Amino acid sequence: MKFSLRRLNVALLRILVVAFLFVLAGGLPAGAENNYYQDKTITLITSGAPGGGTDLTARLIATILPKYLPGNPRIILRNRPGGGGSVALNSFYTKAKPDGTTLMVAGSGSIGLQFTKAKVVRYNLGEMRHIGNASHGGDLIVISKAGIKRLNDPKAEPVVCGSKGGTEEWALLSMFGKEFLGWNMRWILGFEGAGALELAFRQGEIDMFGDSRMIKRLEEEGKGIGLAQNGTIKKGRFVRRADFSHVPTLEELVEREGRRPSAVAWKAYIASVAPLSIYKLFIAPPKTPDPILSALVSAYEKTSSDPKFVNTWKKLVSPTLEVRTGEETTEILRSILDVEPAVLAYAEEMKKRLNILK
Repeated sequence: MKFSLRRLNVALLRILVVAFLFVLAGGLPAGAENNYYQDKTITLITSGAPGGGTDLTARLIATILPKYLPGNPRIILRNRPGGGGSVALNSFYTKAKPDGTTLMVAGSGSIGLQFTKAKVVRYNLGEMRHIGNASHGGDLIVISKAGIKRLNDPKAEPVVCGSKGGTEEWALLSMFGKEFLGWNMRWILGFEGAGALELAFRQGEIDMFGDSRMIKRLEEEGKGIGLAQNGTIKKGRFVRRADFSHVPTLEELVEREGRRPSAVAWKAYIASVAPLSIYKLFIAPPKTPDPILSALVSAYEKTSSDPKFVNTWKKLVSPTLEVRTGEETTEILRSILDVEPAVLAYAEEMKKRLNILK
């Protein structure tokens, strides 16, 4: 075989062109898998107020993730509560640079906001890059002893349910309780987080709210009663959480009362409460390059199985920890956000009729 300098030069040129186009198209930073984060600082934004589950999850990630990222960056945490998570997400979606140095932990209520097409939403969770999520297996509603006496009495003073924005899954759970079971209730919105809701509950300002972390304590103190939970979907049905096996699912309550919601209504319910399969969502900005996302997903997989993360979560959040990463999280989000028009129309009509979402 004869050696051809011209052929060699052409081959080398092709390799260089392909390499250049690859870097240009993907925005590939050199060494993303090795020491890309060396000497860098990551800003981790959380839409939760201090003391709540979203804030706690973000703090756990901020503490543990650096040791599993190449280059071991520093992470600083910034709380930006407000608008049910929309304040932080709108800014993150439109302004965060896709270079892996600005990340976010959002609560599942932000999924409900997008699903119901709330006016405050300027973001698209489907376009974010999904690092992963952490879930506690479902949410619950706690009600006061005074409230339980009025819940099914249409002539009594309505039970007052407190909420951040009316889009948290337990708030939607209460909405479907009114829709399917005729609960006598109304909502007060605008609370910053779970801590503010618990304080209002203890002071008698509200009769009902939801938070799996605090309900156990309120029950043990005799100050609250577990009313309902959405549970975890298994084999097409909602089943009770093992740590709250005494609290019925809304599906059980509906069956107990002999109610039969329409197929569209029930699909709307499932799409509304399914975000608890996500619960706490860990994301990067849209268009974050694949190599950076891959490094973040790998680090989060290790972070979420780290004994410190697991033990702290089970102590302060829930005995149950369900973790998904990357594409698994993306698939669940798509199943919630990509719903048929009739289901969304039903949810829209219901929220207007109940007048709790703005």
